[in-house]
Amino acid sequence: MSRFTHALVVLALALATSAAQSRREPPSIVTATTFAVVVDAATWAAIPDAIHTYRAAVEQDGLGTWILVDDWRGPETVRDALRRLHRVEPPLEGALLVGRIPVAMLRGAQHLTSAFKMDEQRYPRTRSSVPTDRFYEDFDLVCEPLGNDEENPLLTYYELAPESAQRIDKEIYTARLLPTLEGDEAHAAIAACLGRFARLRRDPQPLDRVLTMIGHGYVSESLDAWADARRLLTEQLPALHRPGGALIELHHLRGAELEELLLRELADPDLDVALLHSHGDDDRQFLLGDLPLPTTAAKVEALRRDARSRLRQARTRGESEAEAKIALMERYGLPLDWFDDAFDEEVTAADEALDARTELTCAEVEAIVPGADVIHLDACFNGNFVVRPYQAAAYLFGSSETAVVVANSVNVAQDVAADRRLDLLGSGRRIGAWHRLRPHLESHLFGDPTFRFARPTDDLAPRLTELLDRIGELDDTRLLQHLHTHRSAVVRLEALAELARRRGTAFEEALPLAARDPAEFVRRCAVSLMGDVGRPDHVAVVLSRGLRDPSERVVFDAREAVKKFDPDAVRTALDAVLANVPRAPGGAERDALLRSFTAGSFVAEDLAKAADRSLGTDQRVRAIRTYRLYRAHPAVPGLIALARATDDEPAVRAAALEALGWFVFSIERGRILTACTELAADLAAPEVVRRQATKTAARLRDGANDPLLP
Repeated sequence: MSRFTHALVVLALALATSAAQSRREPPSIVTATTFAVVVDAATWAAIPDAIHTYRAAVEQDGLGTWILVDDWRGPETVRDALRRLHRVEPPLEGALLVGRIPVAMLRGAQHLTSAFKMDEQRYPRTRSSVPTDRFYEDFDLVCEPLGNDEENPLLTYYELAPESAQRIDKEIYTARLLPTLEGDEAHAAIAACLGRFARLRRDPQPLDRVLTMIGHGYVSESLDAWADARRLLTEQLPALHRPGGALIELHHLRGAELEELLLRELADPDLDVALLHSHGDDDRQFLLGDLPLPTTAAKVEALRRDARSRLRQARTRGESEAEAKIALMERYGLPLDWFDDAFDEEVTAADEALDARTELTCAEVEAIVPGADVIHLDACFNGNFVVRPYQAAAYLFGSSETAVVVANSVNVAQDVAADRRLDLLGSGRRIGAWHRLRPHLESHLFGDPTFRFARPTDDLAPRLTELLDRIGELDDTRLLQHLHTHRSAVVRLEALAELARRRGTAFEEALPLAARDPAEFVRRCAVSLMGDVGRPDHVAVVLSRGLRDPSERVVFDAREAVKKFDPDAVRTALDAVLANVPRAPGGAERDALLRSFTAGSFVAEDLAKAADRSLGTDQRVRAIRTYRLYRAHPAVPGLIALARATDDEPAVRAAALEALGWFVFSIERGRILTACTELAADLAAPEVVRRQATKTAARLRDGANDPLLP
């Protein structure tokens, strides 16, 4: 027996002792890294041959594969098994979670999402927690168990601990294979998928045919942003513009025909990747905006239809219908009788028929045979795998030729380069390796994470990939040189991202240069980051972008960034900037512009509410949470004062500390860190304050989870 085989046998026996009903099959080949198929006992008993067929295909591709079978009583049992495999030689690189594998529902970690900011105290924990498989991928996360869900035994709730890492850095990648069916039907659907994955592995094809779709409201209707995204994509995947390649682009401006065009292209068996950018929900993608409303009566009926839809959503999510009605009536001034027929079967059917013209539902997807190997659903909630149905499953199960779906379990920030580093797929890397670079809690793979396209026959794509892989090894001087001189917008973007991750002097000095970059997305990131840094000498650059950048998205982001600076610095810089702007506004128009650019009003108003002890705690906390999104630097002293107020409500003090955790780039972060360190060590402070001070301090030290999306 070789030393390697002996080690595998010993490890398999050790793992097998962890549960009486467990089964552990080690890899049959020796490879540099390994992979694991994690399957629940009932699924294994029903389809062992399908699992072995898939394992054989993965090993034929050069990746030794474990099979781990158990009843998996809670996420910790799965995590422990994966962590053990990762810590031995050869280490684990990824896993496929097959069937009813427990789900971690994470709380107190909204800074690890791209956009999720739901009030965890106000809303049910099923809805205000994030279903995330980062629990299985990043072993540095420390999570405190909060108990199981009362209705769904697969769900276990956790709180991200103060002593945890506060930034995602995955050791492995994972994907799920979880159908919306139950029992024998579920097992048959899984077996069909595994058989398809094995078949697709036998003859990998190059990545040279891509479909992109831009739905209503995406990139704020900016054609400049759309064109720039196209440029970044084709730089990463040069094969798209060679003979035999294709880039098919669909836009919501195609109107009512968009849905039929999209379904037709998705069914193309030669399609490699579909990048579908839109808004979404659990079981649908929103392709178009409102249909034309030619009369006042039609407009009123559209409002009533929207009110009915929102009430139905509240029922679906288990919320109080009465509270939902009151909230909608107070927010929009709606009459009560607008909700009377919300659940009438005929009215519901009529509403759904109208919605069908603007949406793509699970049923419509299931009616075709998706032909794309990889489908990226860049939309909110399409990957919410704790509900039934969910959109990602519609693309993967049933009659489908798809290997992998990428989708989000909660809402997601859009307009933020969801397609970054697709060069890895074009170079023949496994999609799991690409997904390891995506840090947000909500992003998930569904299907085969070991899927890869054929390696290209030329060296253009691999050469770019090798350069981007080494970005993190370059010193600041070389990164700045790339920003100054490199012809590739993709390289300049990744150089900026690496400098942002380091948060050094070179990063701050690079931002004005990046704000004038030829690439729209680089400029957009730069102006947003300058707002988050808050240096007074950056104000003029951000103002100039907000006044005359050719992209409306850059203009919008720059104007939002200006609001984060000290108002006095904005006033000082504005006239000098206007002097260089053709046909610049003056007089009253200039004063109105200044008011729109300064954050003084909302900083003062929200801090006043936060400090007003005559208000309820909930109202004060909501005012404080404004600064998680609008990170205005003038608010920092007031937030620190609230955190230090020993005679104030602990919940208010903790909320102030949590909000300060979003100032990871701020020139004030040293001041914040000092306050947090002192409060964390203050034994007289309430536990909730000390815990939050510890967590915020760790966040400030670790930096942003995504340096381009703090």
